Amino acid sequence: MLTRTDKSPKDAQLQKLYQTGDYARLIRAANRLPPAHLKSASVQTLIGAAEMALSRPKRAAQAFRKAISAAPTKPAPHSNLGLALRADGKREEARTAFQRALALNKDYGDAINGLGLLAQDEKDMAGAEQAFRCAAELKPKDPEIWTNLGNALQQKGALPEACEAYRTALALAPHHPNANYNYGAALRAMGDLTAAIKHYQLAIRGNPNFSRAYNNLGNALRAIGDLRGAEAALRQASKLAPKEAEVHQNLGGVLQSMGRFDDAAAAYDRAVDINPDNAAARASALFLRAQMCDWRQGPAPQDLGLTGAAVGPYDLLALDDDPVRQRQRAERYAAQTFGPGGAAPAPAAVARPKRLRLGYFSADFRDHPVARLIAGTIAAHDRDRFDVLGYSFGPDKQDGFRREFSTSFDTFREIRALPDDQAAAIAAQDALDIAVDLTVYTQHSRTALFDRRLAPVHINYLGYPGTSGAPFLDYIIADPVVVPPEYRDGISEAVIALPHCYQPNDNRRPVPHDTASRAAHGLPQDGIVLCSFNSAFKISPREFDIWMRILGTEPGTVLWLLESTPWARSNLTGEAEARGIDPARLVFAPRVGNEAHLARHHHADLFLDTFAYNAHTTGSDALWMGLPVVTLAGRQFAARVCASLLQAVNLPELITQTEADYADLILSLIRTPDRLVSLRDRLQATRNTAPLFDTERHTSALESAYDAAHQRWRDGTGPADISIDPV
Repeated sequence: MLTRTDKSPKDAQLQKLYQTGDYARLIRAANRLPPAHLKSASVQTLIGAAEMALSRPKRAAQAFRKAISAAPTKPAPHSNLGLALRADGKREEARTAFQRALALNKDYGDAINGLGLLAQDEKDMAGAEQAFRCAAELKPKDPEIWTNLGNALQQKGALPEACEAYRTALALAPHHPNANYNYGAALRAMGDLTAAIKHYQLAIRGNPNFSRAYNNLGNALRAIGDLRGAEAALRQASKLAPKEAEVHQNLGGVLQSMGRFDDAAAAYDRAVDINPDNAAARASALFLRAQMCDWRQGPAPQDLGLTGAAVGPYDLLALDDDPVRQRQRAERYAAQTFGPGGAAPAPAAVARPKRLRLGYFSADFRDHPVARLIAGTIAAHDRDRFDVLGYSFGPDKQDGFRREFSTSFDTFREIRALPDDQAAAIAAQDALDIAVDLTVYTQHSRTALFDRRLAPVHINYLGYPGTSGAPFLDYIIADPVVVPPEYRDGISEAVIALPHCYQPNDNRRPVPHDTASRAAHGLPQDGIVLCSFNSAFKISPREFDIWMRILGTEPGTVLWLLESTPWARSNLTGEAEARGIDPARLVFAPRVGNEAHLARHHHADLFLDTFAYNAHTTGSDALWMGLPVVTLAGRQFAARVCASLLQAVNLPELITQTEADYADLILSLIRTPDRLVSLRDRLQATRNTAPLFDTERHTSALESAYDAAHQRWRDGTGPADISIDPV
């Protein structure tokens, strides 16, 4: 904040120009004043203030030095000079200027505030807080000082206290841009998106050129699903700050969510052009192009997300099958995104409660793969021993699954619109014994809730196929196949190994039959139909090369793929043609409802799995419908799921360990149709008895896992790997 040294009415016109933001005109008008008036401390202070507003601290410092020459015994010019020198990166000279102001007046609040800003620059948050509190006592009606105090408290992680400081600032100046902006950031960090949006909008009202406020507003609007509003805000931010890489990166995310992949790719590329070290934009661009099957980018750099800024772990799951690197990325992301998390409370009782209170937290209690997998488990939980609560924070989709969950849970709470603190407070009132994060780093994640310690035991399960890297998630539900001993180092949590497969399945779902012909799906009536209904981003040149070689040697065979995006379809047909395969031999299945999707599996002969990120729900869908799946067991969790599924349906012979074996097994099965028929018959005969589809047996094993983890907490021994015996 800049302080006037003279309130002469002669400067009223200049003051008005300053207040209206016409800084260049102010400087021109001042320089036309008579020399004696121009040299006055008040005029030079206004010139310096205008130069600061124009981000020209060197010129501002020159003006403030002239103000000091005109009024050497007044503290204000010295304090103002300190602000200009700090803005110019000359911190020690700035400190000297603030100290000179204090030598003239030891209670000069603006100079003490300036020293607080220097302490903040040096990450001395305790010193900054002390200085700002002292300045606030001296100038209790100065909103800038209260804003600075709030900023220091926010950086320290004391969000409630920071919000109180911002509220004090806004009571003094309701449209103060920085107070509203930083209050919005604190509210966003606390999970209160609605309030954050309001204060970002107030910040923009106070300063229409506030690019960072537009950027944060865009991010918050995206988080609540207002993509059009988010795009508008971020485009305005990009106009105001065209060289700010983060803005273009965020715009890319919104455009990607809107399905405008070409525009999104251009935005990500612009972010990387501006800042080649923007790891998050690089990762987002790589993942987007994987969704487009645009392989011109080449493989993901192995060090991406391991140095510099962290990246969202999900973006690289399909692009790097290395469990240790994935763990390191997750740990770096968690460290840069969350706090350390609250420690588990001390054991409160030796005896097990009659009913352990389980809290499942998810964005996907709706028609979604996670819901389709876990619905049977929720219904099958033993209510004599468990009280089962659901906490929903995903899109408000009132479909059949949502209606079922609202009654299958003993208690079902909608927390989508609640700030994190309020949602965590509700969970605290519910006195959970175990809290399960079914979402982690997938879409609409609210893993920050678990940073607040919702229960004595926290578990990462199902939604995200990998480690969280978060110190506050105590366990991950796995099995001996997805996390074998040789890859244990890729998991940060303690591992609970279920006896058969970590993945739940609902044996109540239908087994529909498609009465339409193959031709109705664009398939040849005769010949082998290979299929891979995985999302396009899971397909890489490694498996595609094998598939095309097989089509080249087996003329009567076609490949049936899920139509993910128009770009993927175009690129895959182009890649097929480049490999000498008629693009017509790639048949694309449109997206349909789940029952229709299950039914059409009847027309395929063999499902071909992808490598770094396997078929998960798609794999169990195929096996449920009696369609054999050939997989290559990789290294990370996501690359071993299909092997676990096959083990749990007693078909380990369909698990391969090398690309050559994968290709050979597919060719062998194509050339011996009787084996394919036999595999189908085995799957159909064991559908109701195989461990993979035994919902009750799986739920019993899962309940044993919950009991074992909670027992360790009651014993005071803490999280450790647990192996559950078959039941």
